[in-house]
Amino acid sequence: MKDIKLNLLRYAQREQLKAEIAQAEHSLSKATPEDAGQIRASMNKTKKQLEEGSPSPLTGKEKDTLFALEKKLLDKIRTNMPTEEVMRKNPAGAVDWHMRWEKANKPLIRMWKNIKVQLNPENSDRDLCNIDRYRPSGQTDRMRTDAQIPGLMSFGNVPQENWDNIFDAPTNTALAQAQRRAYDEDAAENDVNANIDALNEKELTEVEEEVKDQCSPEQQAILANRLAKAREVLAQKRADAKKLAQDLEANDLQADPA
Repeated sequence: MKDIKLNLLRYAQREQLKAEIAQAEHSLSKATPEDAGQIRASMNKTKKQLEEGSPSPLTGKEKDTLFALEKKLLDKIRTNMPTEEVMRKNPAGAVDWHMRWEKANKPLIRMWKNIKVQLNPENSDRDLCNIDRYRPSGQTDRMRTDAQIPGLMSFGNVPQENWDNIFDAPTNTALAQAQRRAYDEDAAENDVNANIDALNEKELTEVEEEVKDQCSPEQQAILANRLAKAREVLAQKRADAKKLAQDLEANDLQADPA
């Protein structure tokens, strides 16, 4: 187990050093005597850096020890850590708060990163040692007028039981009305037709009332006759449409007796 105070190399960094060593060995075979010494010295320096910065194999007991220590360090680091809300919205004092926290926890963060590398030596995740992944979220669903980014108010995180305690459950919903009515296609069509007839009759009545006092008896008689004919036309259109629908339905039944 490596000293937890060391800055160990990440997986990508170790792979890069290995590639540099392989390139140096390839160049060494073709180098002149004058360049061979310089290439060999550089390669040995890279090998030493790789050896010192790479995690060593761990025993089961060492893994248990590091795992317990990693949890303790994380709990300590997260204490008084600026939340995601503070970091994103930047209220007054957020920068100084973050700097004080970072200065106080920098040695602990370095040890925590060392342990993460030792416990996960072959993990290529770039965010493996990113402490921001464990930053407390804070209250992100509220508006803050004291921040550079005020944010938006949201009630999405309110538990359903809280709503149930404040508001009564709706009873006269559209679904409940439809279920009580046991609506079918015929009933829907009848309702639509009835409403259309009512609107047409209302329009005719409004026209009749509007001109009633402005016409002579002879003109009123002519108007009444015209309105009566209009009502007859509307009634005939409704009857024709209904008959046409019945005929179409009958034709469909004859075409498909099954």
